[in-house]
Amino acid sequence: MGTNNTVTGDQSTSVGNGNIVSGDRSGAFGDPNIIGGSANYAVGNDNIIGDTTSNSVVLGSNATVGATAATIGANSAPTFANETNASNSVAIGESVNVQAANAVSIGANSSATHSNAVALGANSQSTADNTVSVGSANNQRRITNVAAGINSNDAVNVSQLNQNRAEAFGYTDRRINDLEGETHSAVAGALAFGALRYPNTPGKVSVGLGGGTWEGETGYAFGVGYTTSDGQFSISSAFGGSGSQNGGNVGVSYTFD
Repeated sequence: MGTNNTVTGDQSTSVGNGNIVSGDRSGAFGDPNIIGGSANYAVGNDNIIGDTTSNSVVLGSNATVGATAATIGANSAPTFANETNASNSVAIGESVNVQAANAVSIGANSSATHSNAVALGANSQSTADNTVSVGSANNQRRITNVAAGINSNDAVNVSQLNQNRAEAFGYTDRRINDLEGETHSAVAGALAFGALRYPNTPGKVSVGLGGGTWEGETGYAFGVGYTTSDGQFSISSAFGGSGSQNGGNVGVSYTFD
C-alpha cells in the first residue's frame, strides 16, 4: 500500500512511500525503509535492517540494525554495508543503532553493539556482552527507586551499602577496642609476674606477690618458690592475670658445682 514501494520478499508487506522490502515475511510501515533478512519489521522513516538479520523490530526513524548503510541498485535491490548478525533485536527511537544479536536499544542515539546487551536512554551505549547500560562514559545516569536487594544476585542500593559499611566499621571498632583492652591487660599481667621475688634461701619455702598496671588495666601474680638445702636446685610456680585473662608458669633451676 502506498507509492513507490518495492516488495520482493515472500509474504512481505509495505505501507507508505518508497519502502524496499527484500526480506521474506517482513514488513515496512512509513517511508522510505529498507528491510532485508527475514521476519523483520520497521515502523517509521529511513530505517535499515540488514540481510543477515532476522526476527528484529524497529520503531522509530533513522535506525540501523544489522548494517550501517544501504544503497539501492538495479531492480531496486538493496546492498547493505558493514553487515552484522543482529537477529532477535529491538531498536526504539531516533537514530538508534543495533549491531549484535539479542540486543535491545531504546532512546535517541542509543547504541547496542554487544550480544545480549541492553542500552536504555538517549545516547546510552553498550560496553560488553550480557550487560545493561543506562548511559555512556560521558553521559552517566543514576538508577533511582531501587529496592533493597534480597538474593545473592540482586543489586544493592546505597542505603544497604551504608548500613553494611556501618555494621562492618562498628564490628571492626569493637574488635580493635577489645584487642586494645586485652593487650593492656596482658601487659599489666606481665608486669605483675615480673615483680615476683623469691629469696632463694636454702631449705626454705618462699612466697611472692606482685602487681602491675598499664593503661588503666591492673594485674596480679602470686608465686611459691623452694630451694634445696644445698642450694643447687630451685623450683618456683606462679599464678596470676588481669581482668578476664589468667595464666601461670613453672620454673626450675640447677646450679652446677
